[in-house]
Amino acid sequence: MKFAHWVLLMCIAAAPCWAGRPLATEDAYNVGARGLEAEFGFDYVMIEDAGAEYGPTVVGTYGLLGFLDVAAEVPFVFVDPDDGDGASGLGDVVVRAKAVAFGDEEGGPALAFVPEVKLATGDTEKQLGCGSNDVGALAAFSFATGPLAVHANVGYAYAMPDEGDAEGTACAACAAEVAAFGPLSLAVEFLADLSKEETDDGEEKLPMAAGGGLSFGVRENLSLDAGAHVGLGAADGETAVTAGLTWGIL
Repeated sequence: MKFAHWVLLMCIAAAPCWAGRPLATEDAYNVGARGLEAEFGFDYVMIEDAGAEYGPTVVGTYGLLGFLDVAAEVPFVFVDPDDGDGASGLGDVVVRAKAVAFGDEEGGPALAFVPEVKLATGDTEKQLGCGSNDVGALAAFSFATGPLAVHANVGYAYAMPDEGDAEGTACAACAAEVAAFGPLSLAVEFLADLSKEETDDGEEKLPMAAGGGLSFGVRENLSLDAGAHVGLGAADGETAVTAGLTWGIL
């Protein structure tokens, strides 16, 4: 049991007020030259009549240049199906870069391009990974003014399994954040896999998700967050919750 909908939706993935945890939508900002940031999160995903998948994820981001970041995402996964034995271990590792074409968090529009590679490091026999080395890229647009920021993503992922045909999928996401009260910010977002799937009732629908969350800036370089998403369309019956922190080390 591998939750393909959520794996895809969360791929079209740090300051406390702008897009970062707990959102899956990518922003168009970076950490700056020689900046170092760490994200620690715990995710719990439930699928009706199937089971649950949960575990911690660590993301490290380093600013190579003023406009270019590199990052690695390392998940540890626990699988607890309703039927059969559970398992745990390393999930699929993701390596990505982010190149900012223009703009920053000071305000106005910003645009970035984010290529990424997902490595098939999770054991497919234990259902800890998708079993394919995927490549993808997305364009991230952000616009900030005063306490409000909005973000939009359009991306494409290409899966290359060891067995079977390669398959491409487009995806999209949008989000809005507002600095509400002092160090507290609130966010909502909508995500969609743009490939229709047949549901149990025989209809073809898009896997989609909607959700939101909040983050609290403990200090200038440290924030805590929590969020939740619900599946829609072909992803109906899926629910995810997350909690974590973002630490700007340098």
